[in-house]
Amino acid sequence: MIAEDPEPESDQWGSVHHRSYKLLNQSWPPNARTIRNAPTPIRVEARLVWEDGQEWVPAHATRWTRKYVFLSLWHRRLLIQGAWLDPVDVRRIDPPQ
Repeated sequence: MIAEDPEPESDQWGSVHHRSYKLLNQSWPPNARTIRNAPTPIRVEARLVWEDGQEWVPAHATRWTRKYVFLSLWHRRLLIQGAWLDPVDVRRIDPPQ
């Protein structure tokens, strides 16, 4: 399980600064020409690994290659709401049609 996030800091103008987190198990496909798009997003759970722990979160698989899966997901620690992960870090929720 992961530790609780500290409260965001604010500066003298009231702007909020959020801490940046690194997703340790994120991967990147080497060749964009091999990416396949899902006809419809597939509901999955994704294992996200952080410096302070790991967690499983809901996501949608929308693209993949032979070695990676792109997940569309929202997480308070991610600035970009998606990530490429190894398939071992993804499990399908919906049964195949």
